[in-house]
Amino acid sequence: AHLVQFARGDVHAGQRAIAAFDRLWSMHIAPAVEGGWIDQYDQDGNAVSKDIPASTGYHIYLAFAELQRVVDQLSL
Repeated sequence: AHLVQFARGDVHAGQRAIAAFDRLWSMHIAPAVEGGWIDQYDQDGNAVSKDIPASTGYHIYLAFAELQRVVDQLSL
């Protein structure tokens, strides 16, 4: 949503998109096994997923590609 807002002229939405991706990375990618991700947490913040759905990787890749496009536009 932030990337669409950025594309429509909201100059601050690019920074919000980067912050959202940073949260995604720190919660779901960084603490996971190498090459994987944590798909779901319980109400206490414990990872509950036993599987790593392949479809999630597709969505993460697309999100990263769109984020890179925004970063390039912002010259960060």
